[in-house]
Amino acid sequence: MLPRSLVPVAAQSPSPYWPVPESPRHEATASHASSSPVEPYAPWPAPSNGQDAPASPAQQYAPAPYPPPVQYPPAQYPPPVQPLPAMEQPPAPPYAPHATPQSPPPRKGLPTPVVVILGILAAGVVGLVLLLGIGAAVGTRATPTPTVRPTVSAVATTKPAAATAKPAPSPTSTPLPSPTPIPTPTRVPVSLANGTDVTPPAPGPAGLGKLTIANGTSRDAVAKLVTGTEDPKTWQTQRFVYVKANDTVVMEGIPVGTYRLAFMSGVDWDADARKFLREVSASQFEETFEFKEEQTERGTRFSTWEVSLNPVAGGTGKTSTLPEGAFGPE
Repeated sequence: MLPRSLVPVAAQSPSPYWPVPESPRHEATASHASSSPVEPYAPWPAPSNGQDAPASPAQQYAPAPYPPPVQYPPAQYPPPVQPLPAMEQPPAPPYAPHATPQSPPPRKGLPTPVVVILGILAAGVVGLVLLLGIGAAVGTRATPTPTVRPTVSAVATTKPAAATAKPAPSPTSTPLPSPTPIPTPTRVPVSLANGTDVTPPAPGPAGLGKLTIANGTSRDAVAKLVTGTEDPKTWQTQRFVYVKANDTVVMEGIPVGTYRLAFMSGVDWDADARKFLREVSASQFEETFEFKEEQTERGTRFSTWEVSLNPVAGGTGKTSTLPEGAFGPE
């Protein structure tokens, strides 16, 4: 096999960057004698299959470029603190004379006899002032006067003593506290059962008449069915019943006749006096109540009445007030 020499078609300088650009192609020429040795760092020939020639060792191991070093500014430090210079004093000679401080001149006092005389005079003045003050206090002291307090003496007499004027209390006397009033026990209001007969019905045959009485007030009441004129002195009681507050009573068995109806309302019923003790008011209906009984083919027809002791809307009954004591105990 004959040696081959590689002749470059075009020489290019190797590129420091990666990937390496395409290497130039070479052509092989036959040579019977090698006059010069092969360059070891010459570019390698391209392969016969048309691919790029590999990089040469010089291109493979080319030194990589490094960035330039960063230049930092020199560090800035504060200037060092310079200590204050020490005060330099010239050394004193060991045998130099020292200045002696001068003491203040002595104070001149009063002569001794003068001091004694002034002390005696001052003591005399103080004693005189004390004597004058004690004498004034003794002369102005008030003599205590005994206070006379009025005394009350009780004298037993058979006749009531006349009222006498009481002595005026002295400024030093202490007024006695007024007695506390004793509370009066409150009476518990008395009330009867609804429909109770205060007095028994009048004797005589019973009828068929009915009277319904409605008490719509807040106080109890008693209703009295009487015969007679408007004058309470002519009344004869036929029925006398008790009607509680907000309740209704029905009088039954009223015989035929013409009657009047009176009522009294109040609080706290007195069974002995047959009247109320508090908040008492008495009235009577101005109209009369006529009870009739008629025989018919179907039976007996009788009268019924309904009244209310309190005002109602659409009511036709009229009442008049009775004077105190006119209602009577019966």
